[in-house]
Amino acid sequence: MLTRPLYTGHICSETYDIHRLKGQDEMVISLETYERVQAGRKGTAQAPRRKNLPKDFTVRWFVLCGDCGEPYTACRS
Repeated sequence: MLTRPLYTGHICSETYDIHRLKGQDEMVISLETYERVQAGRKGTAQAPRRKNLPKDFTVRWFVLCGDCGEPYTACRS
């Protein structure tokens, strides 16, 4: 459902080269919600940074793994 812009109340058609033409149907989800979902599906969405990082984890997200390049996370064990 969240992959079709029709639910935002807009019409799109590659055949007729129509991009987000406002339709007459009532929207089910907002266009902003649709855009956020699409960004998340493409992998371009960014989670907000936490403001309350503990002082124990000062290098969290700043140090990258040498093998995969992903940032280190932290937890107490």
